[in-house]
Amino acid sequence: VRSVTQELLEADAETYAIVRRVTAVDAKTVRMVLRSRYSGWRHLFPHILPSHALQGESFSRVWSNGIRNPKTGRPIGSGPFLVESWQRGRTVTFVRNPRYWKSHPAYLDRLVARFCEPCAAISDEQVEWMRAGEVDVLHSSQLSGTQVQELRSVPGVRARAVPGANWEHLDIRIGDGGHPSLKRKRVRQALAYGIDRPALARALHVQIDPRYPPSDNALFLTYSAHYQPNWRRYRYSPSNARRLLEQDGCRKAPDGIYECDGRRLSLRLATLGANTRRRQTLELIQGQLRQAGIEIVPVYAPPNVLFTQIVPGGDFDLALFSWVTSPGSAGTAVVLYGCGAVQNFSGYCQRLVTRDLDQAQRILDPTRQAEVLNRADAQLARDVPVIPLFENPTVVAYRTRVRNVGITAQLDPFVGAEDWWLAAGR
Repeated sequence: VRSVTQELLEADAETYAIVRRVTAVDAKTVRMVLRSRYSGWRHLFPHILPSHALQGESFSRVWSNGIRNPKTGRPIGSGPFLVESWQRGRTVTFVRNPRYWKSHPAYLDRLVARFCEPCAAISDEQVEWMRAGEVDVLHSSQLSGTQVQELRSVPGVRARAVPGANWEHLDIRIGDGGHPSLKRKRVRQALAYGIDRPALARALHVQIDPRYPPSDNALFLTYSAHYQPNWRRYRYSPSNARRLLEQDGCRKAPDGIYECDGRRLSLRLATLGANTRRRQTLELIQGQLRQAGIEIVPVYAPPNVLFTQIVPGGDFDLALFSWVTSPGSAGTAVVLYGCGAVQNFSGYCQRLVTRDLDQAQRILDPTRQAEVLNRADAQLARDVPVIPLFENPTVVAYRTRVRNVGITAQLDPFVGAEDWWLAAGR
């Protein structure tokens, strides 16, 4: 039987190749020696796995039906709750872990998490559950402003929202497969001036917050302590966009759309067709760029086509989607924007940016690392291989009898759940 360690190392051999050796210091301490400096070392082992339970087991099968010690059949874990039962596609039931190692065990006896398959896109199902009293806490990054307002109108329910870790942006295809004019920096800068990002963020999220902010950084999310508004220079200016196009030799056709090198500046914008928010975003961008003399042709696709064919194949001019993470991790940033990187879908390659992103991976001091990453982001803002738009809101709604429910930008709905408690019924 192949060991868990073997399977993990083989699954991500390139990442773990940086580990030279790991040795035991005592019963509860290990020393890990790396081959070189690596700022993401904490993320190499996000989960500490119990060898006494998993020794000799196959990791691909051992927890396929629940998280239990295969030697005893009992639930196992180090968090505030343990998995008691799992109904595939329906619910997971968690019970308090009496041996939780932090300040106190969870106050609640149990939590039942309910799956919502339609809620991967904007759906009314979660709102109806809350209205009908079927759930006590709701956590989502796929609720519209109208739905948040509906939740706020339900008696005994409080709904809160903050910009989340779901980062909406446009990738611009500079490499083969994209419109030839997008290889020219001034054309890409014209796109950035031609999109009113503050108005876009407000229009889509005004019912959540009339001052909902746009994203002005392609590496750090707005809630990060290291966030700098490096993209603020691109405030909506169709006249600036037209000026840049004309400086680059483009000429306006009778219908108001520019032609560059004799080719109409008509750009395919690919996004998810079933996602209401994306359709609204595309339509707003389409109208704004028309004022700058740029035509947008929608390409709506299902997820399996957009993310396995169109985007990785470079068969687009602009692609509207989100990264569900902070790009500001040095390891993530180099994968997105480094020359030839696996998820650099724009085909962008700037040696100074790649150098900075590589260097950032080896800087252990967070402040110094952020300086280097913001320097790279400032160069991205000059080159415009991507256009940051906004962060989709993370929404938490809960019944007021559930106390101590906090809200963070993280997508984990159980952050701080050990501190939740129920007030006595009235």
